[in-house]
Amino acid sequence: MVGMDGRGNATIAWAQTDGPGARSIDVVERASSGRYGPVGVLANGAAGFVSGIAVNHAGDAVVVWNSNEPGASGMGIMAATRERNGPFGSPVPITSPRPGAIVGSVGIDNAGQALIAWAGPNDAAKGQSFTHVTPLQTGATTAGPAQTLRAPGMRPTAIGDLNGLPLIDVNAAGDAIVTWGSTGHDRATESLVVARRAPGRPFGTGVTIGTLKSEGTFDSAIGPKGDAIVAWDNPRAPVRAALASSARSPFGHAVTLAPKSEDSAIPAAGIGPHARAITIWSDLPKSRLQYAIAR
Repeated sequence: MVGMDGRGNATIAWAQTDGPGARSIDVVERASSGRYGPVGVLANGAAGFVSGIAVNHAGDAVVVWNSNEPGASGMGIMAATRERNGPFGSPVPITSPRPGAIVGSVGIDNAGQALIAWAGPNDAAKGQSFTHVTPLQTGATTAGPAQTLRAPGMRPTAIGDLNGLPLIDVNAAGDAIVTWGSTGHDRATESLVVARRAPGRPFGTGVTIGTLKSEGTFDSAIGPKGDAIVAWDNPRAPVRAALASSARSPFGHAVTLAPKSEDSAIPAAGIGPHARAITIWSDLPKSRLQYAIAR
């Protein structure tokens, strides 16, 4: 996985394999000049995979991976951080090993605080998977307390539903959104849920912005002023999107971007400095990419 700072320097992290499982979690820096530095090892004997990387404008960075600890049951989540112009520190546990724990994504603000979104059981509800966000300051040796996100009328995300894993977006100021898939208490309603937070504040209650089937996919983005977009698709259905025009504005009604008869999929969303959002998706029958811009 790759992250890039504001000067064009890239941080690349991967799991080095040697037969079954991963032998180590490695990282390397590539300068904007194109020159690579030496390969560093973040963890040895980590039978897992790199699941997230984030780098802010100044070069603060965080790498997150899932790792099996010897003799432990389940998958644990670990992270390593780098303060700007410095080396990566020692791995920091984000969760203890537990069955079903898996990272969704990670973001970082310009103050060097990373937010790690992950799905997994909590200590009180075994066998059920919740959406959590854990803060980690670059340079810190321990992570902050995890916040478990909730949404009215929604059950925990089913373990193993990889398409519903939480996706987090963080802007430079620390505004953030988390998007995830969930099911209703009737076990039939399938929804796409979004929770938001202001810098330094906890996430609010999640709100449902659309329907997400188990085979559907979604993407999200947040702008510099907290404006945000979420785009999603469902099998044999067109891509839809919802916008929030500012950090204080709620998400508007979902808008269908493609013709209703189009089987579109795999949306990618982005938002620029002037609140112009874009969604790109694949028109599957015609094997072409399409896009829509919010003006």
